[in-house]
Amino acid sequence: VYEIEKESFYSPYDCEFFENFTKTDMSFLFVAEKTDHVIAGYVAYQVRKQKVQIVSIAVASHSRRMGIAQQLMEHVMAFGFQWNFKEVFLQVSVVNFPAQNLYLSFGFEPKMWIKNYYKSEGEDALLMVNDNIRGWARKTGLLTDPPTPPPETQNSSKKSQTQQQLELQPQPSLPQPQPQPQQSTEICNVM
Repeated sequence: VYEIEKESFYSPYDCEFFENFTKTDMSFLFVAEKTDHVIAGYVAYQVRKQKVQIVSIAVASHSRRMGIAQQLMEHVMAFGFQWNFKEVFLQVSVVNFPAQNLYLSFGFEPKMWIKNYYKSEGEDALLMVNDNIRGWARKTGLLTDPPTPPPETQNSSKKSQTQQQLELQPQPSLPQPQPQPQQSTEICNVM
């Protein structure tokens, strides 16, 4: 994970950051592996006041343009939806257009320009937010609206057969988020 971080960013988080991050409550590190068990990418995220913050997301250079970043984003968005959080947010460089386009495709909107966010490069960042996780879930099929029951023909206190059937249908279950083991050696010495 640390090697991917180093090759992906001008000012990467250090190994100690990842060691400490995974020891923090409500902080998660999700790793994408290829079939040969090579780590292809990761996303580090945490929960803060009913909001999910994506702290870092990166894909190894040998695994880019394969849809891995999209799968990592889907994981975080599904996590936010499943636990009914209000929003998902992140900061991204104002010149990282491929990342911005990925986030826009997930319903994120730029909310604020942050001057000199990346201090070592003197580069600005955008705060991007998706505050409609349910809308994203509906668009992707994770959340479906039940069919609208036909209007009642009689004014009765009994439930219609359609309403009874809707109540009996099981809701689809979402995949449970799987936080990575919290052992620092597994995070920093993978490659």
